Amino acid sequence: MVITERSKRWWDKELTEQLKTTWKVRREKLGDGMTQRERRIRWQAEKKKMRALVREKKKECWQKFCEEHGEKDPWEIVKWAKDSWHLKRAMKKLVDTGGVELRTDEERVMGLVQDHFGWRDEGRGVEEAEREEEERELTNRQGQLEEEVRKALSGTSNTSAPGPDGIEYRLIKMVMGTKLGDELMKEVAKNLVEGKIPKEWQNSKVIMIPKLGKDHNKTKGWRPINLINCIGKLGEKVVMNRLQESGLLHKHQFGSVK
Repeated sequence: MVITERSKRWWDKELTEQLKTTWKVRREKLGDGMTQRERRIRWQAEKKKMRALVREKKKECWQKFCEEHGEKDPWEIVKWAKDSWHLKRAMKKLVDTGGVELRTDEERVMGLVQDHFGWRDEGRGVEEAEREEEERELTNRQGQLEEEVRKALSGTSNTSAPGPDGIEYRLIKMVMGTKLGDELMKEVAKNLVEGKIPKEWQNSKVIMIPKLGKDHNKTKGWRPINLINCIGKLGEKVVMNRLQESGLLHKHQFGSVK
């Protein structure tokens, strides 16, 4: 099976066509008697169909895998699950944009970072901005934001990949209703009210995935995916919701909106 644009073994042409249909309905212009509400209902129906189709394809892929590999050594299956695309083997030989072969893991990391992000050994030269804390009455605003954070959390996916801290949305939801959960909501709201971005929210890890049809022996044959800590993404989600509700987003903005 070839690597698709989403690097998923269960992805096929049927899913691609359904995805196109879903986004076509989302961008469809009003007319012919169709109201905004009717278009939204139709779009939600296509999204529901897309999710059901994804679950079906995943199930079929897993059943096929079990049928083909059920007699094999269980440890081989574990290796396959951890690195199903054999990325470590594919990245065994890697050359940067200057044609220099990257032999050690450290050289490969530096080569990928420099060619994709333009970083250098001396760092990016980013200076941390400092703000003077002012005395203000924030009780009412913080209480309102706590409710917005809880609402944003309820709309997150349990399957969303975690950042470097390994904390998933599912774990955050499990502690809701406890003292730990209440303190976490207060902390997120407090940082939003004060306009602060804690260092923990800025932590992320980059995972490299292969580009379809590219030479995987070259650094440019790989695409970086940035995984941010879920607590940081939760704060960003609250800000995004406010921007959307205030009407500040362009009417043709479809990505990352409800």
